Amino acid sequence: MRRSTPVFLITLAFLVVGSTPSSLANSEMPGGERLRPTASAEVIKSRYIVVYDHTDQRVGAETDKREARLGFETTRRYTSAIDGFAARLTPTQLRRLRRDPEVAFVSSDRRVEAAGYVPLAKKEPTPPTGVRRILAATETSVRQASGINLAVIDTGIQLNHPDLNAADGIDCVDPGSGADDENGHGTHVTGTIAAKNNGAGVVGVAPGTKVYAVRVLNSAGSGSWSELICGIDWVTAHASSLNIRVANMSLSGFGPPLEPCATTTDALHVAICNSTAAGVNYTVAAGNDEWDFDLSDPPVTPAAYPEVLTATAIVDVDGAPGAIGPSPTSCSADYDGVPEFSNYAATDEGRAHTIAAPGTCITSTWMGSGYETISGTSMAAPHVAGAIALCINEAGTPGPCAGLTPAEAIAQLRSQAESYSTTYPNYGFLRDPQHRPFPWGYYGYLAVVPGAGPPPASPPPPPPPPNDDFEDAQDLGVGPTASTDGANFAASKEPGEPEHAGNQGGVSVWYRWKAPYSGSYSINPCVESQGVPRLYHAVVAVYTGSSVASLTKVASTGMYCWPGELSFNAEGGVTYRIAVDGYRDALVRAPYGFPDEGLIQLRVSALSPPPPPSPQPPAMAAPVGEPAPALIKKCKKKQKGIADGAKKNNCKKKKRT
Repeated sequence: MRRSTPVFLITLAFLVVGSTPSSLANSEMPGGERLRPTASAEVIKSRYIVVYDHTDQRVGAETDKREARLGFETTRRYTSAIDGFAARLTPTQLRRLRRDPEVAFVSSDRRVEAAGYVPLAKKEPTPPTGVRRILAATETSVRQASGINLAVIDTGIQLNHPDLNAADGIDCVDPGSGADDENGHGTHVTGTIAAKNNGAGVVGVAPGTKVYAVRVLNSAGSGSWSELICGIDWVTAHASSLNIRVANMSLSGFGPPLEPCATTTDALHVAICNSTAAGVNYTVAAGNDEWDFDLSDPPVTPAAYPEVLTATAIVDVDGAPGAIGPSPTSCSADYDGVPEFSNYAATDEGRAHTIAAPGTCITSTWMGSGYETISGTSMAAPHVAGAIALCINEAGTPGPCAGLTPAEAIAQLRSQAESYSTTYPNYGFLRDPQHRPFPWGYYGYLAVVPGAGPPPASPPPPPPPPNDDFEDAQDLGVGPTASTDGANFAASKEPGEPEHAGNQGGVSVWYRWKAPYSGSYSINPCVESQGVPRLYHAVVAVYTGSSVASLTKVASTGMYCWPGELSFNAEGGVTYRIAVDGYRDALVRAPYGFPDEGLIQLRVSALSPPPPPSPQPPAMAAPVGEPAPALIKKCKKKQKGIADGAKKNNCKKKKRT
């Protein structure tokens, strides 16, 4: 699914929590079934953003002149983040504006949507919020309000929600109206940042902090670059007077290839560049597309802009670190890893502004003065926004980010997260840079609020699987097909065990299976569902032998599970030993060289049909004068009570002639 200067539709990056989250687990490698949208698919036909080549106060007069001369009507005018306007233009109007010596460039308007969502099952208990996971609260205490204000650039906010300190900013969707929420997404984001500590509802990362509503997405959670720039323009213009130091954008779309602020012709990027230069810190959702947000063309924007702090999502539903077991099928089980929906960074440039935060099963404020539990990178970003707000100021006291530029604040938050995870390794999550990260995707370190003490104790590590050792191999029986579910979490490599497929591995489990007949078979260890923490990069080996020391290899391979299988020839009646290990990638720099662990769904399947049954010889009639076989048997038993003379005569031996 996925430059003429391009427009862009913004998507909400959240998912309603429901049944089985194919949205709650390990990420798929690039190249799977999902396709990126093309840049042209995101452009809004005939709508453009015109940026002047000057920074003075002539926007109104210059735009009036061009409207009168060329016959178009502007839909938005910008004077702070950029100098320019948005309008629907004909090809002739577009051509003349691009030739205008006072116009720097014309950018296509694009689609943008709130960053996807999934509702909590009716009978599921309400999970704890991610506020505790980043240590902004414990079971008995919370942080205080920040001394600065924030803006939520989203679907608006329910301005009279009793659990929020919300203020009206601007409605860029229906100009002149109040920025009330007609979707719920913006209200939810706001609660995660700053829901009050008032004895009811939920508590945010920076409870009670004032948040300005900036509505750029409609009731369906969609909008455009022109509306988004309108919101950024308002925030930039009022940043100083209203003390707005942090703005959250839980939305995403696709834009043109990235260029530096000084040379870019991407109007949205220019707006972000100028707004951050004015001192506004931006936190942005990485997006829910299951791929790298920093791809060169088209990148996920605004997530890919180097000037913003981009939040990936982690799975956590108990508010505490340390659970690395099977992922939840709902919000009632725990798994500290990455959800499959979350985008990630794949370049050094992207890694430099990436951080992780809780993004699954997040309970927060909702429209109608209520509460809702949803998932997505949209839910991760506001945790980071609250953390930056506390880093700048808490309860009137300057924090470690006070006086820093947005670029310096990004470095501070990321350094703080890395330092904390290094000091307390159990704080992190599976796939962070210290815990078996994917070689192709970087999710960052988990954000933490400044001044946090030690994290809660982690649960004890899971026990090794029952088929960890060769002697305890799980028996699959005998047959043309066999299957079983399992995992290699906490498995080990026993003394004398070979390197399967020549790979160091180190987390193997064992199975045994007897071939019913000679022929070709296949073995597939891969879990078919993508919504679980499956073994992703597997090593499979087939042996004969009765002990680790006497193994003879039949076949082996390393595979990516999308999908993968090993084919081999088996001899009927022979018992085979099957090892499934996690691939250890020697190309990944330390400390990344961990073998893969995850859920296994082992399937053995016959590739060749069973041999036809052997033909049976025809039944032979007994020669004349000879007793039938059954009668001979009866005579040999010398049974008593035989009265029939014919039978007695037949039991006598006959002389051959």
